[in-house]
Amino acid sequence: MKTLCEIVVSDIMPTLRALITGDLMKTYGFNQVEVSERLGITQPAVSQYRRGFRSAQASP
Repeated sequence: MKTLCEIVVSDIMPTLRALITGDLMKTYGFNQVEVSERLGITQPAVSQYRRGFRSAQASP
């Protein structure tokens, strides 16, 4: 059984990052590098969030 922290880190955070990434790019016109700098993640991670590889629950 997963603890609450494990659930948040493995399930909720990737979904939130995917949603925020999409919002920053669509609404504000940020590119992947700008999004990565603002979220403190790498540009390849942003790409993976957008393509759905890091979050099965949120579509890009």
